[in-house]
Amino acid sequence: MITSLSVFLIIMTIVYVALVLYMRNGWASISTFVTSDATSSTTVSVLIAARNEEQVIERTINCLLNQDYPKELLEIIVIDDHSTDRTAEIVRLYAVKGVKLLQMNESDKLNSYKKKAISNAIDIAQGEIIVTTDADCRMGRHWLSTVVGFF
Repeated sequence: MITSLSVFLIIMTIVYVALVLYMRNGWASISTFVTSDATSSTTVSVLIAARNEEQVIERTINCLLNQDYPKELLEIIVIDDHSTDRTAEIVRLYAVKGVKLLQMNESDKLNSYKKKAISNAIDIAQGEIIVTTDADCRMGRHWLSTVVGFF
């Protein structure tokens, strides 16, 4: 004898399976984006807001410098957001490779440090496309080319 709970569970299982199939078909219908192999001529500014990131900032900068994107079209700006460690000192070592350091002024202290840091960097960025990332992120070699390929 089938109880009302069993009927309810059977109906819910059928509804669940129907929803899963519907979503699977939706995902399958999305076309795959293929980036162009053509050489890009779009300038890109990558903004990195960093606060006390001395342990990871060097790795992140190296990931960006090793991108397959043309170096003459790439601008890297690291915003030192009131760090109390060696973050700014490490970034300064990369100035010879074109990495720019923007230090937030101590008198600019407020509650939304990261938003203010990114806003200040946007004001000086020269790229046609502005990409933001965190100081503790790692990117693959084709990351920027893929991002620019969507534009």
